[in-house]
This record gives sequence, structure tokens and C-alpha cells, in this order.
Amino acid sequence: MSDWYGLSPGPGFSTGSQDKTHNTYATKRLDIKYDLTWQINNNHSIKTGFLLTNHDKDIREYRIVNKYRNASIDRVKDTLWTSEGEIEKIRYPYYEPEILDDSTSYSNIYRKKPREMSAYIQDKMEFEDFVINIGLRYDRFDPRTVYPSNLRNPGNKLNYENNPERMSTYPKADVKEQFSPRFGLAYTLSDQAKMHFSYGHFFQMPDAYALYTNHNYIIPEANFATTLGNPRLKPEKSVKYEVGLWQQLAKGVGVNIALYYADVYNLLSTAIITTYDDVRYGLYTNKDYGNRKGLELGVDAQLGRWYSSVNYTLQYTRGNADNPLQTFTRAGASMDPIARLIPLAWDQRHTLNATLSYQASNFNATFTGYYNSGTTYTWQPLSDSRLSLVNLYPNNAYKPANFTLDFNGYYDIPLRSNLKLRLSLLVYNLLDAKNELIVDSTTGRANQTIVRDVDLILHRSDFNTYYDRINNPANLSAPREAKFTVGVYF
Repeated sequence: MSDWYGLSPGPGFSTGSQDKTHNTYATKRLDIKYDLTWQINNNHSIKTGFLLTNHDKDIREYRIVNKYRNASIDRVKDTLWTSEGEIEKIRYPYYEPEILDDSTSYSNIYRKKPREMSAYIQDKMEFEDFVINIGLRYDRFDPRTVYPSNLRNPGNKLNYENNPERMSTYPKADVKEQFSPRFGLAYTLSDQAKMHFSYGHFFQMPDAYALYTNHNYIIPEANFATTLGNPRLKPEKSVKYEVGLWQQLAKGVGVNIALYYADVYNLLSTAIITTYDDVRYGLYTNKDYGNRKGLELGVDAQLGRWYSSVNYTLQYTRGNADNPLQTFTRAGASMDPIARLIPLAWDQRHTLNATLSYQASNFNATFTGYYNSGTTYTWQPLSDSRLSLVNLYPNNAYKPANFTLDFNGYYDIPLRSNLKLRLSLLVYNLLDAKNELIVDSTTGRANQTIVRDVDLILHRSDFNTYYDRINNPANLSAPREAKFTVGVYF
């Protein structure tokens, strides 16, 4: 096949199609689980158990390349004359797809069988006015693989026969273990008020890609061209606290308020490693930190056939980075690492959900509204602005607020005896709101950007306009959707 490339940045098709990857992921797991509950007496209930899990992960990732990518006949330059003047384009008359094996950086193929084990014991103590839960959990993870002992020469690409300290050996990765205490208290203040408190430690291993990717330790010649998995990663450790109060305000009306806080240690990140021949690459590691704190307030009321509830959340989510590769990509762009806590990509200050429902003997109607104040995005000035010289932190601005209203209802028509015909209607986004989900980095709005004359001049395409690149329906929430169903119930 033959494709054309313009020299200017903009839309186009890569030779051999747009997506040049072919991935296959096969995951199996075998679980052995056992739980036991023992009611010792009226005040103590012991619960214990364990879970054994054998994983089998068969990962095959391929990137298609052009067989003639390094040949002189790979491309041909042509000069075209248009109304805009002389344009130089590149033609690729020779293309043949090729898939390389795992001995190159174009493929990532591995099969690993890690093992997990967890066990717990808990005592639930019930007394007249309060309930206490005290527990301890044990987690163990065995990656069942090896790691290179010298990260500056992980695959022994550089041969130092006279200096064995510069060569890697491949010892077995160590097993990760953690004991996690848990504590909970529920206290009855009166028939119309209850208080609760909880505290606990939690254990979570990173995803398999962070442990095993690029398991052959192949480092390309270019800087920042690859990232190695690290089977010596520690588990992510969370320490969570929560205190709350429920109060009945009137008959059928209750309010619930809760404060919560969580520290997350050993978050997945990347370290920059320099090989002996001065090539820099990334290694997954544990060095990031994050926390989450917030307030939840809920009110629910049941008045006859009417039911309503309102739930509000105020939340702050901070961390060093909102994705593991952030430090790696910033270093590749010659940017300094982030040395402070920043809002994470899912930080959303205000969330409000409200439900209003009416239930009769033969029909129901429920309206549910969702409001959120918008998550973060990274605002970036234009390249010709003086502000572009400022090193701005990621996630420095917030997207517009979103609101959605849904409807769910049904009507029953009696047929005979216990048979009834139910007509149901479900409508998503009843008001057809155009919520902005993905925004432009310069304007903070969906499908709106700053268009300069140079942008229009440099856009050279036979199949779309520059504005077609801006107006993307995927940047907005889905339009109104209605589902009508008919069913027979007995």
C-alpha cells in the first residue's frame, strides 16, 4: 500500500495503518478459600479464614514495523505545486509489515505465575450500647521471578569480562509480606443517634506490568525509550481513618455525616537509571505518596409514598504524581521532578447526588440527579506566550462542572390472577446536557481552542479541515438515551 505524509504536524495516517500494535492478554487464577465463624458467647464472635491464589499471566505484546524501515528505498520525496505554493511531501511506496521476536524492543512476551496468600482473624464484640471489631490480616506475595543485580547493565549488553561487578546476575526476587491491623467501633448514643469510628491498614500489590514488563532487560540506544518492570516492588500501603455520626431529625428523616482521611505510601512511580554507556531508562519503583481527605453528608427521608435522599461529598486528593510514568516523562522532556503535593487527576472538590422517588401500588417514578464540580486538567499557554517559559505543575486547573438527570419508572397493568404487564422507561441524561469531559489544554473548554493563522496554514490534508480536529464528539458526554421495555411478571 502507499500512503502520503505531509511535513507539517497534523492529522494523517501512519504507513501500514494507524494502530501498529497487537496484544494478547491471557490471565488465569486458581483460588482456594476457607472461612470459619465461631460464636463463642453472646459477646464474642470469632471469624477467621485464608485465601490462596495462583496466577497464570500469559502476556504477548507486538509492535508491527516496516521491513524496509532502515533501507534507502523506504521513502521518496515529491514536490507538489498548489495554490498555497510549493509543498514537499513524502511518499512511502515500499511497505511490508514485519513482527519481530522478543529479542528486540519491539515485542514484550512473558509468562509469569505469581502466588498470593492472605489470612485474617477478627473478633466482633457486642455489648449493650456498642460494638467493637478488632482484627489482624496477613498478606504475602511471591512474584516468582528474577531481577538483574546491576541496573546499570541489566541485560549484560555491555560486556565487562575483567570487571564482574559491572555484570548482572539474576537472583530470585524476594517475597513481600505485611501484617495489617483493623479496628472498628460503633456506639449507640440513643435510639435516635449512633456514632462509628474505623481505622485500618491495607495492602495492595501493583499491577503485573509494573513487575514484569520488558523482562529481557533490553535497553534501546536512545534515552527514555523504555521502562523496565521491577519484581522487587513493595506493596502499596494505605492507612485509613473514618469517624461518623447518624442522627434522626424527625420520624422518617435521618442525617449522616462522616469525616475520612487516608495516607497512601509506596505508590508506584519511576526512577531514572543511567547505564554504563550513558543511556537513561525508567525503572518502576515505590517512591510516591498520596492522601485523600473529605467530608460526606447525607440526608434521607421517607414520607408515605415519597422517598428522597441527598448526598454531598467534599474531597481533597493530593499526591506527588497521578500516574507512575509522570516522573519519567518529565525527565525525558527536560523538566524537573515535582517536589510538592499536587491535585491528582481524579481530584474533584464537590459531588452532589439527589434522588426523588414516588412509589404506588402499580407504578414507580424516580428522578436521580448527579452534579460534580469537575476534575483537574493541565492548563498550558500557547508556545508563543511568555507564560510558556514558566514551569507549570500538572493538574493546575479544573474542568467545568457537570450535571446529569436520569429517570427510571414503570407502570403495571393487571392481566389475570398473578400475571401483570410491566411497561418500563429508563432515560439517561434526561435534559440532554452536553457535559464537557475532555477539554482543550489552552482554553479549558471542550471543542474550543485558540486558532492562529499559522495553524491554518500548516494544516495540509485532503480529507478534513483544521476545525474537524477540534470538534470531537467524544469530548462531550453521551446525549439523551431512552430505553423502553415491556415485560410479563407473575
